Amino acid sequence: MGILSFFFGSIAVAPDRADWVRAEQFAAYIKTAPYAALATAINSALLTYAYWGESARSVLIVWSYSALLMACYLMINSMRRTASAVISERILNRIALHSGCVGIIWGVLFAVLLTSGDEQGRVLTGVVAAGMMCGGAFFLSVLPKASFAYITPMALGVVVGALGAGQSAFAAGAIMIVVYALLLQRGVTWLADSFVSGRIKAVALAESSDVISLLLHDFETHSSDWLWEIDADGHLNRVSKRFAEAVMRPRETLEGEHFLHFFDDAYAEQLQEMFDHQRPFRELIVPVEIAGERRWWSISARPQINEADELTGYRGVCSDVTDAKAAEAKIAYMAHYDALTKLPNRTTMTTALERAVERSKTAGEQFAVLCVDLDKFKSINDTLGHPAGDTLLRGVANRLIDCVGAHDVVARFGGDEFVVLKTRVEDIDEVEFLGDTIVDALLEPFDLNGQQAMISGSVGIAFAPKDGDSAEVLLKHADLALYRAKSNGRGRTQFFESSMDEEARKRMAVEHDLRRALYEGDELRLHFQPLVHAATTDVIGYEALLRWNRPNGDVVMPSDFIDVAEETGLIVPLGEWVIRQAIQEAAHWTHKANVAVNLSPIQMKNPALISTVVQALAATGLPPNRLELEITESVLMQETDANLKTLHALKDLGVQIALDDFGTGYSSLNYLRAFPFDKIKIDKCFVEEMEVRNDCRAIIRAVMSLAVSLGMRVTAEGVENERQVELLTAEGCVEMQGYLYSRPIPCDQIAKSDAVASVIAVPADTLKRSIKRLA
Repeated sequence: MGILSFFFGSIAVAPDRADWVRAEQFAAYIKTAPYAALATAINSALLTYAYWGESARSVLIVWSYSALLMACYLMINSMRRTASAVISERILNRIALHSGCVGIIWGVLFAVLLTSGDEQGRVLTGVVAAGMMCGGAFFLSVLPKASFAYITPMALGVVVGALGAGQSAFAAGAIMIVVYALLLQRGVTWLADSFVSGRIKAVALAESSDVISLLLHDFETHSSDWLWEIDADGHLNRVSKRFAEAVMRPRETLEGEHFLHFFDDAYAEQLQEMFDHQRPFRELIVPVEIAGERRWWSISARPQINEADELTGYRGVCSDVTDAKAAEAKIAYMAHYDALTKLPNRTTMTTALERAVERSKTAGEQFAVLCVDLDKFKSINDTLGHPAGDTLLRGVANRLIDCVGAHDVVARFGGDEFVVLKTRVEDIDEVEFLGDTIVDALLEPFDLNGQQAMISGSVGIAFAPKDGDSAEVLLKHADLALYRAKSNGRGRTQFFESSMDEEARKRMAVEHDLRRALYEGDELRLHFQPLVHAATTDVIGYEALLRWNRPNGDVVMPSDFIDVAEETGLIVPLGEWVIRQAIQEAAHWTHKANVAVNLSPIQMKNPALISTVVQALAATGLPPNRLELEITESVLMQETDANLKTLHALKDLGVQIALDDFGTGYSSLNYLRAFPFDKIKIDKCFVEEMEVRNDCRAIIRAVMSLAVSLGMRVTAEGVENERQVELLTAEGCVEMQGYLYSRPIPCDQIAKSDAVASVIAVPADTLKRSIKRLA
């Protein structure tokens, strides 16, 4: 017990009860205040009478009646607050302060009287002092702080007076006064703790009684439960109206009927066993047949024992929990099955896989996990709407069920991802056949509310136990195989290979390091490859190319990390960094060349792209027409309207837009018609083979003719020798880019003509002249 607990109590009061407890203490104090004032008046009168003829009379009158006035003031001031239901801690502290003042007044008086009075007066003073201390402790027993403030100065006054009297008997009395004061204060804290504890318990009991009363009243008036009672032989007696309503029979026909007749044999036997052993039971859920309908009851009861310790029957309560049982079954179903397709969900499939793993370990059974993912599902949702997408998913679920055997499991993991558990596999060819069957089944057209939709599906397969010995590992490996299938062209089956796991770990490491390089390190750099006018070898612009210089000295090319950046979403902040950095560098070039930046399809979906470009141009002062943004045809294939809107907004800023890698993918002249590009870039695959393949030259000739007709410039990429320059020039192409002219160079070398010339294959003096003309 601590010192504070010893003097002031140890009952902890909850914050929500504190105001109420203080109000109770205050109310108890108010009840004793008049008596305390009366006791003070009596003691003052007694001492005045006893010392009237003494020299201390004037002191006695002043001090004793000061104490009386202080006590009356305290009583009157406190009684003004009796109407308040909330008493703050400040009010109780004020009472303690006033009590302390009264104690000081009396303590000083006792010190004076004991020091200056005769022996008879000292005895009387000691008696009054003891009475005042005990009385004060009693009156202030609910307020330990006030009691301590009252008793302490009074006891100190007695001790000082007793020691000042100069007699050994009084000195011993002083020690006893100190002990008595400590005991009194400890008694006060005990009484205060008991008072507070008793009040809290009383309120809690009252609240519990109120709750019980309310519950009983509610049960009697609104409850759907009913009471039941049986005799020692199990026959119903005193059948309640609600019981009769529950079984849909008249009450008179139920009297004397055996209670167990309402239940199935198995549950009836269970109840009979409890009756035989006189065991109470609670909320036992049992089925009953009521008017041909199966219902569920919750039954609770306890045996009735007479004075002779004999069983007289059972008494209990029943409630119909059929709706709750149905809701519970629905929740259990929803927890294990997909609401849209009615297939098992991830939880159920994981359980099935774990069981298959156990069978594989104990019985050597082989099985396979197939991850199925739909290709182009998003386009169905975007073009035909989500209801059509839901219809498609249900159709896919039905086709997957048709493809598998009776012992196999098909589950939907979410979105357009499905998983098949193929059990009892004899050989791997059987699994491959199932994968191919699923791919072929998904190629058949789907009827989506009168509209035909064509999709395809990719399948990744993990074979157990070869590819894993746990559900988690098998699912991961099947998913890696699925990723490879989609990467290899979609609409195909792919088995897991150990190298895929290593590739996944490498990709994860690349993601981690790239994130660090982007947000923490100083490892990203831009290199710039010149675009040259073939006739004059003038540098007319530079293409910004990203390089990643890792701490170990390796230089990572974009082809090794851009895919990871796009998959993880890092391409957006990475692309913003490239745009800002390229514009900032170009703003410092003295020869005013253009700068070209490649945009990823994912960047085009970023709503902040336009603001990024605007802010970078504004911050550097670079004219918008010196910025060239390059996109590929895939940008226009995805969300065409939104991307075209973004491109038009960029072009309205004055930025130039180029179509990169034209002719290598899903080239469509409609793209050129849909947007007025400033430039078309011929992919290097055509340039590389134009010396030996006439069809490449024909394509280049067609692109040149088309560009001229549409007022667009053309740049040929990948130029590596003079023969290619001659052929391209013959077809009318004058803007070229490639290793013949320069490899990509660091930005700090662009302004240094000597450094630039050293990495360009054309004569250095020619390049110097070109740069001077541009400057």
